[in-house]
Amino acid sequence: MAVLLIDDHADSLETIGILFQLAGVASVPCDDPLNAVGLAELVQPDVCVVDVSMPGLDGLEVARRIASSPRIIKKPVMIAYTGRPDCQAEAFDSGYLVYLMKTSTPPDKLVDLVKAHIYRRQRDAVLATIQTDLRGQITQWDEGAEQLYGWRGPEVLGKHILNVTPSNASRSEAADIMMRLSAGESWFGKFQVVKRSGEPMDVFVHDFPVRSKTGELAGILGYSFMLQD
Repeated sequence: MAVLLIDDHADSLETIGILFQLAGVASVPCDDPLNAVGLAELVQPDVCVVDVSMPGLDGLEVARRIASSPRIIKKPVMIAYTGRPDCQAEAFDSGYLVYLMKTSTPPDKLVDLVKAHIYRRQRDAVLATIQTDLRGQITQWDEGAEQLYGWRGPEVLGKHILNVTPSNASRSEAADIMMRLSAGESWFGKFQVVKRSGEPMDVFVHDFPVRSKTGELAGILGYSFMLQD
């Protein structure tokens, strides 16, 4: 279990590294993006946390090289942790699963999110990807969502997310979260949902706004996976 931290700012690496150490998670710092792929091949990390804006080799190219390396046996979860709000779409195309803004995601929250993804990888939990527009209408429902929730894509596309996934107990909380997401905030944590069969289920959810190339809010993207005892 290891996290590779890639950032050309040594003070940022030190701060985040201490937080991971306090959380009991091993982390390896890398302040030169040109060395990032070699370190990833050596460490075989579960998660890579990468700054997008770095000299010599930016975080987008780092992600592409890590994804294409035949020496990395199991591709890590790629998390962009950056001050740039304008390259989210390109980051996703480069292989990032998560795009976090440093200004709105404190380092301690980053650590919590990384720990959740390590938990998922260790258990090979199914990852569901769901996207909605800003009103909450479902626009994407992938195979993982079909497996986790039991609904097929054609059954839920166009429906409001609040009428599909939250349990009765969590519906009010879900509405509040939806309002915050529509305003451009992110949210993650434990949440109770309901399967197509009506069975309630505890999942970890990470929702965050999707932005266009011009930085405008374009939708909401959510990942979820079942929390196991």
